Amino acid sequence: MTSNNDIDAAKNEIIIFNMGKGCVFDFPVEFYNRYLKGKIKLINPKILYRGEKISSLGRVRLFVDPEKASELKVWLAILLSENEKYFLTEIEMP
Repeated sequence: MTSNNDIDAAKNEIIIFNMGKGCVFDFPVEFYNRYLKGKIKLINPKILYRGEKISSLGRVRLFVDPEKASELKVWLAILLSENEKYFLTEIEMP
């Protein structure tokens, strides 16, 4: 059974899956809409998934090439250093 703390954490977690040939960024919909939606064209991602059926748990997944992924990671590090609501988890995939 999922606790409310787990759900709250999921709503605030940004996950990066480093695939070697690029990265998949998994954002909460709220974060994506507030901080990325208007700027995302600059990194030209491929949108893999956009789930909003359960708005409180909705996620947006983007695939980004390695060069743009590095730029996005730096931008996220700066943004998250000023915003304690969200946190970042990076997973290296083989």
